[in-house]
Amino acid sequence: MIDGAGITRRPGIFRRALGLAFRTAWRVSPWAVRIAIVLMAIHGVANIFVDRADAAAARGASGILLGAEERDFGPADAKTAVLLVHGFLGGGSNFGALPEALATQGVRVRVMRLPGHGDSPRDLIPIPPARYLQSVLDEIRKLKEHHERVVIGGFSMGGTLCTLAAGIEEVDGLVLAAPFFRIPHRWYYGFRVESWSALTSPFLRWSYKGNSFVCVKRREAVPEVLSYRWVPAAGSLALFNLAKRARDPELLGEIECPVLWIHSPDDRASSFADAEKALAALGSKTVERMPLANSDHHVFLDYEREEVVARIARFIGEIGVAGPS
Repeated sequence: MIDGAGITRRPGIFRRALGLAFRTAWRVSPWAVRIAIVLMAIHGVANIFVDRADAAAARGASGILLGAEERDFGPADAKTAVLLVHGFLGGGSNFGALPEALATQGVRVRVMRLPGHGDSPRDLIPIPPARYLQSVLDEIRKLKEHHERVVIGGFSMGGTLCTLAAGIEEVDGLVLAAPFFRIPHRWYYGFRVESWSALTSPFLRWSYKGNSFVCVKRREAVPEVLSYRWVPAAGSLALFNLAKRARDPELLGEIECPVLWIHSPDDRASSFADAEKALAALGSKTVERMPLANSDHHVFLDYEREEVVARIARFIGEIGVAGPS
């Protein structure tokens, strides 16, 4: 075939070249080609299900998932302010009744929303670890402008971020509820989950977190747990990067404020043993521990939720009585 410029072209040349390349690859390594096809199919199907989950999610007028909205409670002129930082994939509702309970105590409570959370798990993919930490530091500094004392409290990844923030920015108290420093290791995993994630992330870009992986013993609370059900590999890698930084003994030694640690040895999502090691490296002389006997990871929604809220309220009350500044 000759085009208008007088150049001879063979129809379908690119298609034939592609077919030749595929047949050559198949002869050299048919299993590699088959695996690549399967992985591409899995990725395509996962994208469809992510879209369906996003479309079915309950949202408020702002378009943000119900329970993920940033919120403020308590008197704006309180001497003491508390910043609550939620966990990976979740939102502020993961704190259960805690924000309202602290507000009735006369404390100003700020429940923030981390970048990439509250809309779609796709939003987590481009966010680097540093952006998560910076968002927490920004919130702390804003509260310091209006309040004499600032206490920070984090759940799960929020605990990771609060640990990092407290090693950088001076705060008056630190509450760590099921803080994430590592995933609990089991011998049958072989490598640690973090290592498996790094190895498979170029190929398996999504994983599914069904209700069976919602870590709460009080199973009737499962519908109350706000969490993305689809997890992007890029988001998990960012989480593991932050946790590695939070385990740094030098950073932990910089934290000198009073600390309250609440955790269950039965936690399936955040390693109790690794959190215990991290706390041993803290520079603080006041580290209070509250081990839980009948809870899993979601301590604010599990069987001991009322005791957890009461203990945090008492801890913050001991730091300073709230009142007009």
